[in-house]
Amino acid sequence: MTWFEERYAAFRGLNLTLAVREGIVKHSHDYSAASHPELAEYFLEQFPPLEAQLIDLADEIAYLTADLDDGFDSGILTLGQVREGVPLFRRFHDAVLREYPSAAQKLAVNETLKRILNLLVTDLLNEVQVRVEALGAANLEDIRRAPSRLAALSPQIEADRAQAKQFLYDNLYNSAGMEDAHDHATDVVQGFSPR
Repeated sequence: MTWFEERYAAFRGLNLTLAVREGIVKHSHDYSAASHPELAEYFLEQFPPLEAQLIDLADEIAYLTADLDDGFDSGILTLGQVREGVPLFRRFHDAVLREYPSAAQKLAVNETLKRILNLLVTDLLNEVQVRVEALGAANLEDIRRAPSRLAALSPQIEADRAQAKQFLYDNLYNSAGMEDAHDHATDVVQGFSPR
């Protein structure tokens, strides 16, 4: 982002603000200044702004439901397999089947994924509000100096999310036949080098 594009005579990169660059660097990982002096400009001794913290979880939520959908569409995942391995999916799918007993399987799956997405987003919003209020955070400095990141899912919903994510690793991301896709992704990433 600070190197690959060359559109300006005075500098390379995308001309992103420090806040955007910080969010990209720190949204999913906290770095120590001692281990990463090259990132010193990004306030490593502090947590990122709430927006950056939310990006990480928004990605997790979006990928979880989209990857389940892709797994079904690709035929790598079966409905029975997901119902067995993802209790969160099964709970919502059971409710959808009770409400729409004659719905086609694809529509029932879509409705289930929509409800999972809604649960995760709603839980994230509620949990962030609880944590911000408990801390009494009123500004960016309060967020940066909090004892821990404030963007999180509630413990039970986080456990459900983690279980579903592990299922995806075991049955989709690392499934037989995905080696070529992994190799191609590695080649693309390793093929990029700053000039």
